[in-house]
Amino acid sequence: MSDDVRNIVLGVVAAGISAALGWIARTYLWKRKLRRKQMFFGMPENSESLLVVNRDPATAEPAVHRIDVFALLELSALIKDCGAHAQVVTQDAAHQGFGERTEFCVGGPGSNRRVLYRPQ
Repeated sequence: MSDDVRNIVLGVVAAGISAALGWIARTYLWKRKLRRKQMFFGMPENSESLLVVNRDPATAEPAVHRIDVFALLELSALIKDCGAHAQVVTQDAAHQGFGERTEFCVGGPGSNRRVLYRPQ
């Protein structure tokens, strides 16, 4: 085996090892970032989350402002990144207990649900 062939083989092997190490490091950092995001928002893998929107009082249909639609799109991308499942409900149809699901209330003051804490 000549010196040129040996140098080429060593170069290919070194490139393969460095590419594998880079891929492992990037995957580790990506998973770490995902776990931190899931912990911050309280949405582990396959969890449920609610997107609470306003209801139009005249027609009893969900009424979402154009700016709020952009927020819902961003939130749905965040929920999908965390591996959770989203459900869009109106503020009067969301009858869940405190802390069971992650809730995002989007809209005016009508979409903010009031949860009373009653110590037992």
